[in-house]
Amino acid sequence: MGWFERQAMGRSAQETEKEHARYIRAAMVPEALEALAGPWGVRRFLVRFAQQGALVRVGAIESMPLQWGGGPPPEDVTGDRRAGLAQALTRLHKNMAIGPRWERGVIGYLRSRDGQIQLMVLYDEDADMADLSKLPAPEPPGHPLEDPSYPALVAQHEPKMHQIHARTSMIGGDWDVWDLDGKRLVLHYPRERRIHDCQVLGIQDTERGRFLWQTDAALFSEPAFADRAFPCDWNGANELCLLAAARLGADWLFVGDLGDGRVLFGAAR
Repeated sequence: MGWFERQAMGRSAQETEKEHARYIRAAMVPEALEALAGPWGVRRFLVRFAQQGALVRVGAIESMPLQWGGGPPPEDVTGDRRAGLAQALTRLHKNMAIGPRWERGVIGYLRSRDGQIQLMVLYDEDADMADLSKLPAPEPPGHPLEDPSYPALVAQHEPKMHQIHARTSMIGGDWDVWDLDGKRLVLHYPRERRIHDCQVLGIQDTERGRFLWQTDAALFSEPAFADRAFPCDWNGANELCLLAAARLGADWLFVGDLGDGRVLFGAAR
């Protein structure tokens, strides 16, 4: 008899799973896993953990890159995300100490291109049978910014992207009001106004964590430009628009606040 069967004690599997899921949510384990997985991208990995004294330690994180991009979590340089997960698992262990106790476990984490998440948690002897090969793979296509073509494009255009970034920083964003009509961008300053040619690129919805292209047609053929909308954070959207501006021969990147939690990117000259 495995760990899960012992905890069921005659109850249905569905009822037992709901009880265990409440423990997971109360300890804020999903939030810690989301931080570990990064703000966007396809993910498929196992996290092993075990009790050590009064704490729970995170052990091996097992994953393999997917053919269409993504899979492992991003590099955790500082170790903060890993530490945050250990804290959440320690809370989980304390909360479950008076009921379904455990000493070790494993979490299977899956996230699709569109951000749909699945968690599979096993404890003690059930966890010993967990294997990465048994974890289902998210269906293709992958996330456009994890497509193998994307880092190659960034590397190819990186010098021009740095130039555009430097020029953008020099221009700043200290205008009072901006107007964009077609390709005519007007920046209103206290004592003057400046007119630029500007091609609208896309909108970053910071609250929803999504980027949406606003061009009439795809600028280029690669998935990063062909996919019209996808989960993304500010840093990812900014890099993507710098890349688009570089390929379009722009001088700087216009970033305009729309006043509703969204920002507009444009390739300006």
